[in-house]
Amino acid sequence: MASDLRASVRGLLTRARYLPVPAKRWLSRGRRLAAGIRPRDFADMFDYAQAAVEGALAAGAAYADARAMVVRQQGLSCLNENIEGLDYDESAGIGVRALIGSSWGFYATPDLTEKSARAAGAQAAAIALASGLAAGEPLRLLEVPVVTDHYETPFEEAPFDVALSEKADLLVAVNRNMRQV
Repeated sequence: MASDLRASVRGLLTRARYLPVPAKRWLSRGRRLAAGIRPRDFADMFDYAQAAVEGALAAGAAYADARAMVVRQQGLSCLNENIEGLDYDESAGIGVRALIGSSWGFYATPDLTEKSARAAGAQAAAIALASGLAAGEPLRLLEVPVVTDHYETPFEEAPFDVALSEKADLLVAVNRNMRQV
């Protein structure tokens, strides 16, 4: 069974995607991820982030922004040259922050539906409002150009394209060498 599990180097191999969505630019699309289907591009995630920002602004925020993230992780553990565990995880979600007066509110949700994203935005605004009970003078943000961007962790070889058996062989070999020291 250990040879079937031969997977990756010790620790996590992570690929994260990050998409900030400013409050003034929008698109609209369906909801593939809510049905358990990974997005093929970030247009779907952009819609959820857009809904979160709109929810915060509708709840009274003077400023709001959101981040859509998809994170994949793969981990493998090895002890005494034996593969003991293989973990794989993929998660996605929307994080939103809202400003009311001088107080910030933050909220996130893994539920990728337009309704849930709007509710997350409203919740971030509610947290900002509640934080305002001990706040100072209202903040005035500078006017800056809207920026929409995308980030992927750089790599020379896509870690998820490497065969599990190749990763496990490397990990066992490293473990063997460490044991000889």
